[in-house]
Amino acid sequence: MKYTITTTNEFINEVIKVKIKNLKIDEQVTFETNEKGYNYLKNSIKINQCLNNYQFRFVSIFKKHIITIISIIILILTLNLFSKSITKIKFIDSYNYNQEILETISNDLYQVGPFKFLKRSINSLNQHLRSKYYAYEWIGVTKKGTTLYIEIEKNESNNQINLKDVPGNLVSSKNAIIKYYHLEKGVVLIQEDQAVQKGEILISGEIKHYNDNSEYIHPIGYVIGETVDVKTITINKNIVNIKRSGKINVIDVWKDPEIIKTDFANYEIEYKNIFKLFKKQFMRLYIYELIQTETSYNENDAIEYAKTILIRDFYESERLELEKIIYINHIETTEDDDCYYVKLVIKAHENIAEFKKNQ
Repeated sequence: MKYTITTTNEFINEVIKVKIKNLKIDEQVTFETNEKGYNYLKNSIKINQCLNNYQFRFVSIFKKHIITIISIIILILTLNLFSKSITKIKFIDSYNYNQEILETISNDLYQVGPFKFLKRSINSLNQHLRSKYYAYEWIGVTKKGTTLYIEIEKNESNNQINLKDVPGNLVSSKNAIIKYYHLEKGVVLIQEDQAVQKGEILISGEIKHYNDNSEYIHPIGYVIGETVDVKTITINKNIVNIKRSGKINVIDVWKDPEIIKTDFANYEIEYKNIFKLFKKQFMRLYIYELIQTETSYNENDAIEYAKTILIRDFYESERLELEKIIYINHIETTEDDDCYYVKLVIKAHENIAEFKKNQ
């Protein structure tokens, strides 16, 4: 067995007493020796580093190719991350395209650099979707590669017309300037930065074939338009609110009692089932005291509150990622003895496409 040893310069006289080769002297002394030399030197000099030839070759190769090794490790990690990431979400049947479901799944993703991953397992996501969209006969998600596929089966009775079979057009719900559009099925009749009027056809369900025959389908897609609306919000000068005071009573009972014993003049109750025994339900009642508060608004408060109402109303329903408020500006405020009437202009990007069936 051969050894590669590193020591300090002060021990050079001891080193040369044994058989060595490949001697290198700089800030330290490095050399190779056999097992007999190593056994002698380990008791007579201070060894800073000692590697047998196999170890030394490994370290040398590692140092020589460290950039390549690190690159390979990074590549493997990147490929592993990519295989677990989500790059696309698709509906197996495009007729079942549903933007709300798409947004629900998108909200269950988190991003690390350029990669997006599920916050939960596929099984957990499927349970969530089936709980939220229980009206469907079946809804499920599968992952193939980096794509999530959404499968939907709708409850359809013989007396009901399947919406995907109803021909029509996607028309504009209001005056707007087109900013973006996405088409699943149909014929696009608009382009970006085009001004459209309310009721104008955006995506047609009429498919014309080479023989001049037409096929009428149910178009699928969305159109984001820049809209400007003027709204007047009524704000009461004095608003009475009912809220919880922070005081609470907790009562454990065997069933929902007809009479609640509490010192609170006004209250609300939350019920929590604990367990059931012989068809009798044991439950815990949380009794919260309610108190009345009054909020008075001046004109500036009323303007800010009115803006808050517009923002809340805009985002109250689930929207596309591209939908957003650009600005809300105050125009004027009038008042009477009881209320402020706040006139605001709101510019937004919103989905203006709504389905209208053929007559």
